[in-house]
Amino acid sequence: MAGRSSRANEAARSASSQRRTERGSDDEQVRLSLKVNSDVADVFKGYADRYGVTVTEAVRRAATALKFVDETQGRGATVAVKDGETITEVRFM
Repeated sequence: MAGRSSRANEAARSASSQRRTERGSDDEQVRLSLKVNSDVADVFKGYADRYGVTVTEAVRRAATALKFVDETQGRGATVAVKDGETITEVRFM
């Protein structure tokens, strides 16, 4: 990095190292800003109220469910809900 001072080089290395550390951690917290319609917001708020969790936790749980269904369907398997004698396949397209 010709032309850079040692302080600038140090700062660049530190920033690069921090980005790698942040991206590499499963426990990393990333701030997202989502724009959803009021119906979707109400779903998350209602879930959060019913289960005594934050809306952020409701979104995390929804993402976990989406990931599970997506990976399951990606393997060619199905996810189904059984309600009494009725079985309904869950599909995300």
